[in-house]
Parts: sequence; C-alpha cells; structure tokens
Amino acid sequence: MLTPSPAPYFDRMLGWLAPQWQLRRLRARAALAELAADLADPSRTRRIGGERWRRVDGTPNAPERAGGYRLVR
Repeated sequence: MLTPSPAPYFDRMLGWLAPQWQLRRLRARAALAELAADLADPSRTRRIGGERWRRVDGTPNAPERAGGYRLVR
C-alpha cells in the first residue's frame, strides 16, 4: 500500500516553527532543480573566465534573456 509523503506536512510545520529553515529548504529545492536541468542538458552552461554561466531560459523576446547567460552563484 502506498502511503503519502510527509513532505507537505513537514513544510507546513517548518513554516510555523522555523520560517528561516523553510526558506532554506525551498532554496535548496530550486537549486537541485536547476542542477538536474543542467545535467540533463549540458549546453545550458558554459565556462567563461573560469566561472560557470547558465543560459537564461524563457521566450526569445523576454527582457531577462537579453544577456543570454547569467553567472551561477
């Protein structure tokens, strides 16, 4: 029998008890999602001057895509 994941309950509990840890957890999820996308498509990143830059995804006319790449921190 499949049981539901405790993650939604844990996230709500962190929101009440320790909001700074909830924020840290959300940032870690976003970073892991970006890393998975980079590993799936290596052309998304390039090395410029010894630093890693990530391609900005979005519609071709989007203003945030004008530069094309942003520095990964």
